[in-house]
Amino acid sequence: MEGKVKVPTPLDLEGAHNVRDLGTYVNAEGKRLREHQFLRGDSLAGLTSEDQRKLMAYGVKAVIDFRSSQEKNQAPCVWEGSKEVDYYSIPLLDEMNSSSFQSRIPDSMSELYIKLLENNKAEFAQALRIMSGYKEDCVIFNCTAGKDRTGIMAMLLLLMAGVDHEVIIADYAESEFNMKDAFQSQKEQLLDIGIEVPEFAFQSKPDQMAATLDALTSKYGRADAYLSTLGLKAEEISCLKHKLLMEEE
Repeated sequence: MEGKVKVPTPLDLEGAHNVRDLGTYVNAEGKRLREHQFLRGDSLAGLTSEDQRKLMAYGVKAVIDFRSSQEKNQAPCVWEGSKEVDYYSIPLLDEMNSSSFQSRIPDSMSELYIKLLENNKAEFAQALRIMSGYKEDCVIFNCTAGKDRTGIMAMLLLLMAGVDHEVIIADYAESEFNMKDAFQSQKEQLLDIGIEVPEFAFQSKPDQMAATLDALTSKYGRADAYLSTLGLKAEEISCLKHKLLMEEE
């Protein structure tokens, strides 16, 4: 856990290890975020029937899956085609997980994240637009590990909520711990087929998210100003902020 920020523990699920509620934080103005609105997560392919029941009882009405077609075919989301939970596929191609580590691996995670932000604006906008339509319902967004593509979407939502950078960094950094056992198993599987991946690909070091936020600030003036380049309508932004932040009493 990074610094003094209290990062929520993952929900108690048998088939996923990194499903966390973004609504446990307080923003820079002291406003509390809302729980049961946004869950970030790793792969949902292994959710048991009890896991699914728990998440639906938690309020989940929609899933936004950022995995590539290859990843989805290998491990389909349990809610794809469901009548109970709406399923949306918005592949974010990150040059790494989305190609099963077969393409060029970037020199750092921050390099990957900055490219992801610049090359997938339409996809991030589409995801946020979908989220804005679930005004009082919980949306879970996920990739395979819930660390990189999911971590960047979590970053954007927390920026929209006006959360301090140290909170965003701490929220990101927690994934490495939560996915430790799964990452070890993945490394072994990759080595078995002759693919050696740099250790940083399985990490979520604070300096990598800090560098990403610094890059956004350098280019856009403020990190959250990036959001204005996505073309969201005023009512969509209003709905998202309503989902993110507690109403003032």
